Amino acid sequence: MIQLVLDGLEVGPSSVVADLYCGAGTFTLPLSQRADYVFAVESAASSVRDLRRNMEGIDGEIEVIGGDSARELPTLGHLDALCGRPTARRPCQRELPKASPRRKLNA
Repeated sequence: MIQLVLDGLEVGPSSVVADLYCGAGTFTLPLSQRADYVFAVESAASSVRDLRRNMEGIDGEIEVIGGDSARELPTLGHLDALCGRPTARRPCQRELPKASPRRKLNA
């Protein structure tokens, strides 16, 4: 599944990507190996701690943002790709498409 997401987003070395509802970094970490910069947005404090721990030793550029994805997305600026996993607890909101990244993929 991770490979399908990476291939579907067509992320390259100059790409700026947002991984919404990123959890502990299942997609964030592999995205950071392909993209120039990854915004990792997660509201659960325990997942943010796990993500920071999982990032140890990773060379990719990752900015971890502890907050609500729908509120944070408009502040991220230009994005080449957007990866997000809505959940029953946090479904996709109508605000999300306003970011207009080149590629969007709900994993």
